[in-house]
Amino acid sequence: MRFLYPKILLLLIPLLLIGGYIFFHISRQRKVLKLFGDTELVKELMPDLSLRRKLGRHLILLIAMGFMIAALARPQVRAGKANVKREGIEMIVCLDISNSMYSDDVKPSRLARAKALVSRMMETMSQNKVGLIYFAGEAYVQLPITADLVSAKMFLDVASPNMIERQGTALDHAIRLAIRSFSGDEKVQKAIILVTDVEDHEGDVMKAVAEAKGKGISIHVVGVGSPNGGPIRLPDAGYLTDEQGDMVVTKLNEQMGQEIVAASGGVYVRATDVSATTKVLKDNLDKLEKSDLETTMYSTYEELYHYFLIPALILLAFSFIYLDRKNRHIREMGLFEPKKHHS
Repeated sequence: MRFLYPKILLLLIPLLLIGGYIFFHISRQRKVLKLFGDTELVKELMPDLSLRRKLGRHLILLIAMGFMIAALARPQVRAGKANVKREGIEMIVCLDISNSMYSDDVKPSRLARAKALVSRMMETMSQNKVGLIYFAGEAYVQLPITADLVSAKMFLDVASPNMIERQGTALDHAIRLAIRSFSGDEKVQKAIILVTDVEDHEGDVMKAVAEAKGKGISIHVVGVGSPNGGPIRLPDAGYLTDEQGDMVVTKLNEQMGQEIVAASGGVYVRATDVSATTKVLKDNLDKLEKSDLETTMYSTYEELYHYFLIPALILLAFSFIYLDRKNRHIREMGLFEPKKHHS
């Protein structure tokens, strides 16, 4: 069993504190009433008062609220698991998240265009396994090779240059990390997709490309940006400048992108249109031989919130009829008073 929104359960903490305060307050009221004198005399003076009923009504409300909080947290139970077979390839997307991807020479920005493209790519090529690598001056695996495209898209949404401290565009690091991140299944075709402005500032990218080629891994490049370039608009910090205070202009390096794919047997395409770019990539990746990909995927979770919501509603309804003081009309009827025997 799991809760889809477990943080909502933190609302139970103030609920427990409220319950503790109510219990303390009613206990204090009981002590104050005892100071008035004889308990039976106090009951005669305040016949409608019932601290026990008052406490009971508060407890009913608190329990109902507890059930509602549990329902809002979306309790779920795993329905089971199933082995799913599919035919496809393994592809690792290397997404450039360097500062230059903040440039708005393509609207709304290079990074936004890149995210939209990768998201669309995952939707149209869902039969494949996919991995996700982020890189700038260094690279790291954000998501290992998987068939769980839902998780892949979730990670993609939060991609930002702030996630990597060392800036730059080390394409060789991304390619070598991608090579190591594929599965060891030699029967499955593998492809690396670089989504970048191809501004390589360090390393020997062509040597890394040769390593991939030697392992039968093709590299495809999606160029994001404009050859004319544009300034880098940093969030809440104006435009990026160099040490002399001059505005930095970043340009899409299409020449290097084309050199990479020529050496690896891939395809280069500029991301001018998300749908058209995705189609070009899909058409080329579909030419690769498909293999049986077997993966274990858990089925959807069964919702259990109604098991908590229904008792909550019943308790709330009951709290409206459960008064926190004695009912005068019922007391006058004497239904719960012992019968007097006449001699």
